[in-house]
Amino acid sequence: MKNISAPLIGLTIYNAIQTIMVLAIIVLVPNNAAAIPWIVPGVMIVVLSNFFLFQKKTWAWILYLIWTLAVFVSFDFGSISWYLQYGLNFNLTLTLSTGTSAGYIGFDVISLVVLIFLLSSRKKLTS
Repeated sequence: MKNISAPLIGLTIYNAIQTIMVLAIIVLVPNNAAAIPWIVPGVMIVVLSNFFLFQKKTWAWILYLIWTLAVFVSFDFGSISWYLQYGLNFNLTLTLSTGTSAGYIGFDVISLVVLIFLLSSRKKLTS
């Protein structure tokens, strides 16, 4: 834990916020049962990834990248299709009433950018 980098700390803070948001969806929107199969492994992956990212294990980077891409494809492409079909206002109404994820687009784009940055600076982090 000697050389903990700022990007790694930033990713951990991001993961914590993402996990809290996901858990809030469960609490605030109990009828959003479709999200639960994603949430349970997602929270586990976030926690495990953070633990092993700090130990700079390669498989943790890969696992977190796979999870991020899975969420991006499942939630965000669904949101984009709603935007194209019904427009932004309908999607925001749907999001507020059901807890589905208009907000995931921004969060996962941020996540992908952070991951690309981290992966590109991985040699610096591990040296």
